[in-house]
Amino acid sequence: MLKRVFLLGAAALLGQAACLGSYDKGVPSSVVGNDEVSNEQPAVRPVSPEDSTSLWMQYGDPAVLAARAAEEGPLDVSSRQHACHKFKFHTLGQVMMDLGVNMSAPSGAAAGVTTLVPLELALRGVADPTVVCNNIISTNQQQAMERAAKVSQPARYLYCAARLTLGMPPYAARLAESTQLTTAGATKEFDTLAAAAIEIANSNLANATRCTDTAGNKAVLFDTVGSTVTCNSNGMACLQGYMPTAEQINLCNRLLTSGEASAATTVVLPTGNVAVPAISAADAGKRLAASAILANALLCE
Repeated sequence: MLKRVFLLGAAALLGQAACLGSYDKGVPSSVVGNDEVSNEQPAVRPVSPEDSTSLWMQYGDPAVLAARAAEEGPLDVSSRQHACHKFKFHTLGQVMMDLGVNMSAPSGAAAGVTTLVPLELALRGVADPTVVCNNIISTNQQQAMERAAKVSQPARYLYCAARLTLGMPPYAARLAESTQLTTAGATKEFDTLAAAAIEIANSNLANATRCTDTAGNKAVLFDTVGSTVTCNSNGMACLQGYMPTAEQINLCNRLLTSGEASAATTVVLPTGNVAVPAISAADAGKRLAASAILANALLCE
């Protein structure tokens, strides 16, 4: 009896297996199949443009991916290399000071400020930057804002006036500085660097405290031979922190010829008239080139 049950069960299993169809996973292929059985080699067709575009959009160009991996390294390394944070407020002031930008509070009644301590002391941690910036901006806010709206201000003024937007830590609230770069912060930083570029271009890095060779020779940003002005690679490296490429040098030279001259004018203020000197096209080009290098190096965008 048991033998008969076993034989019936085995026969049922065999019959069920015979009824089940086989499953073959489809494999993408560029081979054109033939319905009829033939001994000839199957035809092979190239990938169509539609399929090629779809594959590229989904997986990327293998050649480009291979070149990128060879240049940037593994993903865990390249992701750290390309991490981009906001330039710290204190560091921005220190960089401008090292590049020769005057970060001291101006003196005199025309400036509308009361000089206590220079901003350099605050950047070196000797003084409170909040107190120093308040004296640079002016104790008379209405007068300072009216002056700022009519006359271009130095980098130290923009640096202090936009200190909260640039991310100065709120010391009174015991809060840390934000690491995220906002649109307003990027705009204010660009304005500050543009103002700093004026002083850097005028002095040609003569007031900078960094970027000297072993013999003590300072780098210059622009070389002048006769009436021709060109960008110096060592000076560009001083601004951005690394040697420029040939394309960057060519772009810098093109910016030197892109400036436009402006005529002298006089601005009337409650504290007295302010004479704004004329700017030549050559000086405007130098300022444009210096600001572009600084923005490219420090804005991180």
